[in-house]
Amino acid sequence: MNKSNTLDKATDFILKRAFRAGRVSRNDVMQALGVSTATATRLMAEVVSKKGDILQKVRQKIVPRLLVKAPACASEDSLLQTLNEGGHDFLLRVGLYENELPITYVSWTNSAPKNSGILGTIIEAIRTDTYLRIVYVGMREKEEPASRVIAPLGLERMNDQWRVVAQDLDKDGYPIRIFVLSRILDAEKAALKRRPPGFMHQHHSDAFVSLAVTLNSKLSPLQKEIVSGELNIREGAVSLTRRGVFEFKRRFSNAAASLGAIWPPLDDCHER
Repeated sequence: MNKSNTLDKATDFILKRAFRAGRVSRNDVMQALGVSTATATRLMAEVVSKKGDILQKVRQKIVPRLLVKAPACASEDSLLQTLNEGGHDFLLRVGLYENELPITYVSWTNSAPKNSGILGTIIEAIRTDTYLRIVYVGMREKEEPASRVIAPLGLERMNDQWRVVAQDLDKDGYPIRIFVLSRILDAEKAALKRRPPGFMHQHHSDAFVSLAVTLNSKLSPLQKEIVSGELNIREGAVSLTRRGVFEFKRRFSNAAASLGAIWPPLDDCHER
């Protein structure tokens, strides 16, 4: 890692820890960046010099200046985004030690395909830019497993669900579709004799759409205000990716069934 990258990482970490823990010690910098005592001392001095308008050094520690607003990288929104993303190097990314902010991740779903080897086959196809033939079962009423030829573009995680983003080679124009990983029953390299006519790879990013929503009439005014904040509802609408529309409807409304899906999959659940 070059000096510029190290300083950038140190700046990001020190800002996060200073505004989230109140102070940054030399040991904190050593632990987060894996650097020596001398390097940590130098980096702290450089960061204070660089960010002197919001940071100051007090008794060998870096602290925020009084009445200064936390920068974007140390904001609460940034913290929640980092926690949602997960990953390693908790101290470096969050600015807090794991025992200072214990986190429990709860999931009751299983994203793995039914048969072993399928995920590896999919990843290899993504990595080598090759086509796949998959056997897939959707959740529409009376839907049976069907063979599909796809050009996988990448993986996508939506809440607890892992999905394969791919172009559907069986459809005109080869549109981008998503295939829930756990619903893929088989996958193998597609032995196509020739490239599909007119095929061009599309970028797997997704366009944003505006979705009009109506809050449940049983909600109190305060509850409506809270739900509007949780779902980022602005002027009666939410902005989300096109691929996320069905998932949003599935989670927060009764509209999924109107799209032909068998949802929810459970008629009842209770403790036993």
